[in-house]
Amino acid sequence: MRVGVLGTGTVGHALATKLAGLGHDVTMASREAGNEKAVAWVEATGGNADEGSFADAAGSAELVVNATAGTASLAALEQAGADNLSGKVLLDVATRSTSPPACRRRSRCATRTVLESRSSGRFRRRRSSRP
Repeated sequence: MRVGVLGTGTVGHALATKLAGLGHDVTMASREAGNEKAVAWVEATGGNADEGSFADAAGSAELVVNATAGTASLAALEQAGADNLSGKVLLDVATRSTSPPACRRRSRCATRTVLESRSSGRFRRRRSSRP
């Protein structure tokens, strides 16, 4: 299967490496072709690995994996292009860009951030214990 992985961070790297190891043709993508991390990944991975822009990866893929930071996801998908994404399976594993202060202080986070909708349509953050 031809897979386009949008994102060169830890999650994108891990998924792209595993998928290529399973024999899939994988393109690791970033905003622009020639990204340093993506080029290094291609050199380390070998034959069925390629790199390119978000549009390159989405255009050639059957499966598109969004492994970008959550705050950059919409921009990455816009750069990939609606025509390139049309009719494709999109696996969204966008990563959370920031963590609550409690998570930064401890190796194991005891709280999580929950968004609740108010009647005004605005959102607020609320911490709650994990179940």
